[in-house]
Amino acid sequence: MSKYTHGTGIALTGVILAAMLASGIEPAHAQHQGHGGPQFGVSAEEAGIIAETRPLDDAVLMTAPGQVALTFPQAVNLVKLVVYTDSREWVDIDFRYNPATATGFTWPIPELAEASYYSVNWAILDQQERLVKGSFHFSFGPGAEPPSVVMAREMMELNQQSMPGIEQMRPVEPGGIRFNNDPEPAFEPPFAPILGQPR
Repeated sequence: MSKYTHGTGIALTGVILAAMLASGIEPAHAQHQGHGGPQFGVSAEEAGIIAETRPLDDAVLMTAPGQVALTFPQAVNLVKLVVYTDSREWVDIDFRYNPATATGFTWPIPELAEASYYSVNWAILDQQERLVKGSFHFSFGPGAEPPSVVMAREMMELNQQSMPGIEQMRPVEPGGIRFNNDPEPAFEPPFAPILGQPR
């Protein structure tokens, strides 16, 4: 009889996925392989998995946290845990894959420098052998804003930069008509004189 068990298969798959994710290799497509292998790239929302996080998602803290924590409704394998700054700079937290399953994971993080916000990306291998991915964000310090506010502002600025041909509209006094940026135009269409028109 083979000594290969379902639990051993999950652990082996976890080792392979952890190595791939640690190397920056992401499966390109989501695919379901049933009992023959894992389903890749499923979001936590798609999988119906609600992860409790510390710090809470979009939290604004007084000081930098000394650790991050994840709690799941079922025992899972944590195969990825990465911390980034708002500029996508990687923070070395010395994450190491552990094949043992658990419902809760706590990981210490080094002292964090000032940043608009931090992102924590995680991935687990659940009991159905699906690779489930999620993330949460937090900020800290005096004057810190919720990460969602900062990201929304960054998105607006990015959209404006991607449309350089569109000029911003400037307010005009009531009743005024202006089609150029000259503060003192000689005339304003459509009140321009038409040459050659009979008087």
